[in-house]
Amino acid sequence: MFNRCRFFLLTPLFAVTALLPTGSMHPAIAQSEVDCENPLTQMAINICEHERWAVSDRALNETYQALYPNLAKPQQAQIIRAQQAWVRFRDAECELYSSYAEGGSMQPMLRSGCMANLTDDRTAELARYQAGQLPYGPYGTNRDQGNVERVSLHLYEALQVSISEHRQDKLLSSQVAWAEYRNAVCAFEHDFSDQPAGSIDCSVRLTEERIGQFVDYLQDYY
Repeated sequence: MFNRCRFFLLTPLFAVTALLPTGSMHPAIAQSEVDCENPLTQMAINICEHERWAVSDRALNETYQALYPNLAKPQQAQIIRAQQAWVRFRDAECELYSSYAEGGSMQPMLRSGCMANLTDDRTAELARYQAGQLPYGPYGTNRDQGNVERVSLHLYEALQVSISEHRQDKLLSSQVAWAEYRNAVCAFEHDFSDQPAGSIDCSVRLTEERIGQFVDYLQDYY
């Protein structure tokens, strides 16, 4: 799968924790009863994927809380907004992704797997910030913002006509959340990088990632 949640503004270090769902939202099942090296049933697979997400969630919070105190106050406010926007995107995207098997026994697996994968990606980005770097560095002149936006729109429209009306609503919700996430993250990166091109590079990078997500949907499910 490719390379989301009500929130309350608590003290900054715990803002992300307040945003992220935990295992308490799921039925209590003894993890020791499941062999995640060799899950034999769909229920076992669902449990193991949820546990994988829980591990990713903890790593994300640890990385965020290590990063936050080292930011200037304006950047702290921006990273909170960016993280809140990312959570909304993650939830909407995984709602869309798992709706492929909506109502079926595979849906919890798809949702947890999606949550874990997106969380791992975000943790890697936060770790780059912690190291004083942008996630993927500067881009070459062949990466044009207008071109990647046109490709993204074309793929979005192709996906939209390939899915049911019910899932089209989920796609729209996910895309709106993604745009808010992109804008919030790029506002943070613009100031963090202290380079005029920083926000443009960020927008290109995130739009290219979105293109990859659309391609995965089109190739794997439609």
